[in-house]
Amino acid sequence: MLLVRALASEVERAGVPRDQLLEAAGIEPARLASIDGWISFLEYDRLTRAALKLSGDPALGLRLGELSNRGAFDLLEHLGVHAATLRQSIESATGYARIMAARPEPALVEHGEVASLRYGFPPGDLPMLRIGAELSMAGALRLMQSCVGGDAQPIAACFAYRAPDYREEYERVFGSALRFEHDYTGLDFPRAWLERAMPHANPRLFAILEAQAQLALERLDQGVELGARVQAHLATQDPRSAPRMQDVAQHFGMSARSLRRRLSTEGLEYRALVEAARGSIARALLRQPRSTIQEVAHAMGFATPEAFHRAFRRWTGTTPGRFRERR
Repeated sequence: MLLVRALASEVERAGVPRDQLLEAAGIEPARLASIDGWISFLEYDRLTRAALKLSGDPALGLRLGELSNRGAFDLLEHLGVHAATLRQSIESATGYARIMAARPEPALVEHGEVASLRYGFPPGDLPMLRIGAELSMAGALRLMQSCVGGDAQPIAACFAYRAPDYREEYERVFGSALRFEHDYTGLDFPRAWLERAMPHANPRLFAILEAQAQLALERLDQGVELGARVQAHLATQDPRSAPRMQDVAQHFGMSARSLRRRLSTEGLEYRALVEAARGSIARALLRQPRSTIQEVAHAMGFATPEAFHRAFRRWTGTTPGRFRERR
């Protein structure tokens, strides 16, 4: 819900009342009062589309990212600001990312003299994915610049989608070292930056904030069975390829054998969860009226619409066309 509040505030800056945005997205204004509240994948998709339309600003995600370090993103943001070094700041952001959104956690990759902060956004031009990438990347660069200097530029700013029509806004934020249609979304930067001291480092406050972040993660997982968490994680992955069980197990801090055993105690199999997640993604894509069934089939990784029809019937008991008719 913190993301909703930040997006609503930015749309208000463009002259659009937040109640108008929330009504267009089908979100009750009273829900914004709960800072620990969550919205669904589909609600966030509607929200981002409405925000782009009402504001008339295609670069809305970049504007949100530039607001970082102003308190809009609560616990996670303050944790990063008060870390001792940029490394500790980034590691806290990656380790506690699930507090903000149920999507693949970012990863810090180091090789030689270069470090890379990479995000798990799947390729594609969905507005929701693009705004998420812009927000994350611009916010990360702003954090780095607060540490190493306001004019510092990354070695490369990489995006797993084609260049948008407003590419000049990307150049304004990230400089000229842009890589579109890349194999990942992330920032490449000098590895030496990681050991630079954060300007507002406060070890005592950082320890307090980290304890709160750990409690927030525990509250997220409390009462939620592992199978539901695994399926939610799978629903954020690229549907064109099945995630390997060992990779998913690593995400949850266990071995593939342990994951299989714990799922078995809940009466579940990993493959069934993969199929259920793909069905959820397919239904979400079909709810977007501007996408044809053939386009959805392609986005799901099927060579032909017929193959997608067969799989969708297996997942849901109906055809894509009938599913849309009921909607």
